Amino acid sequence: MPTENSAYTLLVLRRKPFLITIVLSLFLLLFLAGCGATSSGTGGTGSGNSNPGDGSTKTVKGFGAENGCPSDAVLETRPSNPTVTVKPTQQDSTVTVHKGDVMEVQLPFGSRWAGPTKSEGPLQMEMTAGFADQGAKVCVWRFSVQGTGHTTLTFSKRALCNGKERVCAMYIMPYTFTVNAQ
Repeated sequence: MPTENSAYTLLVLRRKPFLITIVLSLFLLLFLAGCGATSSGTGGTGSGNSNPGDGSTKTVKGFGAENGCPSDAVLETRPSNPTVTVKPTQQDSTVTVHKGDVMEVQLPFGSRWAGPTKSEGPLQMEMTAGFADQGAKVCVWRFSVQGTGHTTLTFSKRALCNGKERVCAMYIMPYTFTVNAQ
């Protein structure tokens, strides 16, 4: 025959699966919340580069997040054409550039891209990292080659979820480009 103390123990044991279910549900909810639209761009306006004569950007709130670029900076005035253009098909390969070249990494709209936010090795970032080029429909990282040496540029691609989909794919694909500056 159960005693009053054993009934209390039975009640406590029945509550543990319920608490575990609640904790796991909260964890799953937080994990899936990362699929929502986010933007790391600034809320201000104006040029996003250090050489306004070479090209300029303007801020269009939400444009970057909508198209997958990490910045809401949108190309306003096209700078000079790059000497070297790097595209996703060149991932895991070595790109050779020379001192004085201008290199652009162009990643297509339709995925959420992330990449370097500052200069890397011999590469000096020229404009806002990951600005949008509406004409070419790409997110752009623009660098000028200031020296010699090797550096690796690492980007990541995720699903672009705008909240209209019932299910958002959860993946992160790395894209690496080795740059050999001569």
